Amino acid sequence: IPGIQHDGSTVALSFNFHDDYDDQPYSENYTTFLSAASSYNFGGNLGLTLSLGYVNETYEDEFFSERYSFDINPTYAIGEAKVGLYYSIVASNDGDWEDHANYGVTGTFARGPLALEAYAGVREKESDFADDTFGFAAGYDVTEDVSAYFTYQRDTESDGEFDALTALGVSYD
Repeated sequence: IPGIQHDGSTVALSFNFHDDYDDQPYSENYTTFLSAASSYNFGGNLGLTLSLGYVNETYEDEFFSERYSFDINPTYAIGEAKVGLYYSIVASNDGDWEDHANYGVTGTFARGPLALEAYAGVREKESDFADDTFGFAAGYDVTEDVSAYFTYQRDTESDGEFDALTALGVSYD
């Protein structure tokens, strides 16, 4: 389409083992992630990223949950930074199907081998407010093909209870 530039697409697949409260073997608890994203530039500083995602979690060698998501993320570039909005539609299955919506603001910054990202927003569960959400990530390109990263995200429910996830990893392209 004239005036629209494709800035690139990515497909990511990861497989993560984790322990549990009962100290079961890592091999019994794992999560598979699959995502695809495509970014576009509309000229000037306006951009858009569209993403599809799938997550499947196995706990003690049995199905635990799965999630499907579609995300729309319009952005505005300011030098080496981008600010934007996000809206995600999520279908979640942990034995019962539920629909969720996530929306909020994002910010990214990249200079040389360092990249930073943050978001803050809300999550609605079945059209009712469920969580305040926020997260941040940092990545560093050790070489052209190897990157190290750190992520943290936290979802706080209206009653004050929260779920959090921290990850530290290395990726190879």
